[in-house]
Amino acid sequence: KTLTYYAITNGKSAFGHETSKSLAVKDRVYYKLLALEEHMNIMGIEFERPFEMSPKSIQNIIDNDIYITFYDDKIKLPLSQIRNVVRYFPVKKDGSLEYTPSSPLLTVIKNKKTYTIHYGNKKLARIKPDFLDMVASEFGVKLKIDGEDFEVPFGSIINAQNDFYIYPNKAVRTNVIGYVNKKLKSEAGVTIAKKEIAKRFSVDKKGKIYRIEFYDKKKFIGMIMVDFGKSKKNDLSLTKNMGKKEIKT
Repeated sequence: KTLTYYAITNGKSAFGHETSKSLAVKDRVYYKLLALEEHMNIMGIEFERPFEMSPKSIQNIIDNDIYITFYDDKIKLPLSQIRNVVRYFPVKKDGSLEYTPSSPLLTVIKNKKTYTIHYGNKKLARIKPDFLDMVASEFGVKLKIDGEDFEVPFGSIINAQNDFYIYPNKAVRTNVIGYVNKKLKSEAGVTIAKKEIAKRFSVDKKGKIYRIEFYDKKKFIGMIMVDFGKSKKNDLSLTKNMGKKEIKT
């Protein structure tokens, strides 16, 4: 049941490369990639590598460039600093969780009443669902971010330094998770600063990323994340992801 045995018995060319388990993950990956690239050079296989070949660069990719999108990109959940438990997360009423991982190492496994996000053999977070009806919507929302207007599609992560303002839409109810204003039925039409959102409701451990959810009455339409931790300008183009997966009860 090994690759070596299969290759020998089926007349296939193969090679194996092992690294010590005593090394850190970033170092193991680094040495494996060095060997793989040299093998491809010898075999005349052309390839491209969009990152610097160093343990530090590899560690950054492993830790920071991971996310999952749900329900045809209605939601994009960044995972590099995700909390151990994400509560009241929108899930279809039938319990099915359609998702698209940024890496083939990512998967989601249902366990009784929760969903656990795995990255390889590491458990990243547990999702405690809020079962909802969902409606399809092709449009996004208009936001003012630090004084600048943007048309933002659902599933985006927007960067803000100080505050944001959601333009009202009579057909849509807006809920900024962690922001409380008892006078408002919908939290659009007001400027909201980071300090007005309770830190414990952030999706990340550093308290920088917060959820804005949109509803047609009680039916979920989509979500946008606001990230107060990055200084770079917004790039609101949607990212192409890996193949879609689906969990059903």
